[in-house]
Amino acid sequence: MADLARRMAGDAADTPSAFRTALRVVEAAVDVNRACWARLELLERVVGDTEFHEPPQVDEPLPARPPRVRFSLAADTWDYRDCKGEPMWEAEDTSLMQELAWGMKVDRIRFARAEARQRMRQRASAWKRLDRRDRYERRAMSRRNTAIKSFDAAWATTLSAGNTLP
Repeated sequence: MADLARRMAGDAADTPSAFRTALRVVEAAVDVNRACWARLELLERVVGDTEFHEPPQVDEPLPARPPRVRFSLAADTWDYRDCKGEPMWEAEDTSLMQELAWGMKVDRIRFARAEARQRMRQRASAWKRLDRRDRYERRAMSRRNTAIKSFDAAWATTLSAGNTLP
């Protein structure tokens, strides 16, 4: 950066004030370029996300719980004594399988909802980062413009003192 500032200041680079103003312009210009590239990189990631602009689907309602069939040891004993034990066991197995399937479906829906909420938080975070980088870039541009104005003012005083431009 110092080399760029020396080239920018030209013959007046030996003067500390001229060199400092030229260095401020170069530093501010580099800062603007860095901020611009960082913002563009984030913007490319945001726009490149295929699901970014689609709202996450969380509308799927939870399924109704299957009816519970209560079994007791007394009922099992009674059915076994009357030689009706097998149909009762099949009903127990069917009830347990329905309960298990319902639980798995509820878990899948809850996981999908949590995942959708996480994606929404990530999207909001990306927009906040983009907004912060945009503000930083605007401040860097303001610093650069101020540095250019002070550099121009320094050159104007140099010219008014009778010196020539490099």
